[in-house]
Amino acid sequence: MNDNQSCLCDVRLKYFPFDSHPVQFQALKQFSDRVPLVVSPNLLFLLPIFLMPMAQAQTQSERTESTDEQSLETIEITVEERSIADELRESAKAVHVIETEEDKRLSADLGEVLARSVGVGVRRAGGLGSDTRFSLNGLTDDQIRFFIDGIPLDMAGYPFGISEVPVNLIERVEIYRGVVPVQFGADALGGAVNLITDDSVTGLQGALSYQIGSYDTQRATLYLQHLHEPSGFFTRINAFSDRAENDYDIDVEVPDDVGRLHPATVRRFHDAYAGDGANLTLGLVDKPWAERLQLSVFTSDFEKDIQHNSVMTV
Repeated sequence: MNDNQSCLCDVRLKYFPFDSHPVQFQALKQFSDRVPLVVSPNLLFLLPIFLMPMAQAQTQSERTESTDEQSLETIEITVEERSIADELRESAKAVHVIETEEDKRLSADLGEVLARSVGVGVRRAGGLGSDTRFSLNGLTDDQIRFFIDGIPLDMAGYPFGISEVPVNLIERVEIYRGVVPVQFGADALGGAVNLITDDSVTGLQGALSYQIGSYDTQRATLYLQHLHEPSGFFTRINAFSDRAENDYDIDVEVPDDVGRLHPATVRRFHDAYAGDGANLTLGLVDKPWAERLQLSVFTSDFEKDIQHNSVMTV
């Protein structure tokens, strides 16, 4: 065999005195040139028998290659950065993280969202604005500290407790059991609850929600944000407004004309609640001297009627 991959075969039959005649055929895939083959006339009938298995093998190989090419599909691999919530779950901290993305589409308040966690209990004395008792692993009241973005909750405009914070303004909740991180500077024995708002700064975005429920309950939230990319200056506004009459039916004992008590069902009164608040944040991002610099100002106003006891005797 030479460099151009041609070959020569000489097949002769000794029993027949016929002269040989040259026959040419196209070589298979392994040979690029035509291959001269010298065959006796009486052996011509053997060529199809000899070449047929080779041709079938070549056809089968081409079909296999074609099938393999058709079976190949493009596989896309997407690598996503881990969120802060995932990093906290994988850290050594005794923290339970609740993301509120799904709860924002529901009518539940923050107290109901937290009550779904193991070891967390939220008990209310009435409707919206009523006294709330939060327990974490059996510890309550001053043994638990509440924060919003690391700021004590009562100093951030929510004096009536964690249940009155709108879910739509919260991105996730971090529940620390037992050991409280030093960054909060609190001496809570039972743990701490830190509410995290959305701190992303991207372009122009906003959200508006309105909920209505029984006993004339109405809750509205507003979120607006704008980033001026050339200067890096951004503005963010969070606002909420809550209203509730809490005039639900209760079973009490009512005295008659002679002073005898009789069971009756009446509407609760003097238990209305109203709360309004707003938070304005101004800041700069992506500066050589600071990644982010922001100033937040908030204001709030609440009005709560003094509740009677459970049977309205006081």
